[in-house]
Amino acid sequence: MTTLPGLDPGAGAPGHAPAPASRTRAVVRVGLRLGVPAVVLAVLVQRLGAGPFLEAFDLVTPAAVAAAVGLVALTTAGSAWRWRWVARRLDLPLGMRGAVAAYYRSQLLNQLLPGGILGDVHRAVRHGDEQDALGRAARAVAWERALGQVGLVALTLLVVGGAPGGVLAHLGPAVLVALGAAGLLAAVAAAAG
Repeated sequence: MTTLPGLDPGAGAPGHAPAPASRTRAVVRVGLRLGVPAVVLAVLVQRLGAGPFLEAFDLVTPAAVAAAVGLVALTTAGSAWRWRWVARRLDLPLGMRGAVAAYYRSQLLNQLLPGGILGDVHRAVRHGDEQDALGRAARAVAWERALGQVGLVALTLLVVGGAPGGVLAHLGPAVLVALGAAGLLAAVAAAAG
């Protein structure tokens, strides 16, 4: 099992109770994470009343919730497939079911923890532990995330560029060539694995 520097591998094991000071800090951290948003929400309700919040909830329809859940499931499965594809290019086995589960966990951790990438770090470390190949697993996650960003930029440029009077019409040819070259380089690097 791979351990991160500075972490005690025996922490949490029987006979290794956390120090009272670290437990107090953890309680304070959780209290702040829950308390600060609750106070902000209470102040907003006190200042604005509950009306705007209730009106917003009235706008949420079951169809909108179903569409959101479906889109999240589709994008998560696509992202998990992309990760699996990259991992296989690095000779790391990864099943689709495990990839989807790990990707959902990664998204949750990215939303809850500071920095927005700790879920991806967890995904890489866990996959690396399972395959006894932490370096390749970390590269797989890094490449997968980079390919996702390239795809997002390409899709954005396609949509924005297709709009009447779109941004692409105002960009110079050098910028368009540079964007195309960057996309081509990313595709070649991913294929080379």
